[in-house]
Amino acid sequence: MQRHYSKDCIRKKKEYMVKQSNYVLVVWNGKFGGSGKLLSIARTLGKIVILIDANTYEVRLI
Repeated sequence: MQRHYSKDCIRKKKEYMVKQSNYVLVVWNGKFGGSGKLLSIARTLGKIVILIDANTYEVRLI
């Protein structure tokens, strides 16, 4: 994607991975951070998300 570090390289990597995927599997504890940001990107792009709650292990399709 790019050869040098930039402040937004992690966001670009996550967006690229989500765009290339038909489904996105997210294990999330409910806090906004790495997985929360990934979930937000996937929802914005209209991807099918399989969400596993890291606290209860409940599985939901969103």
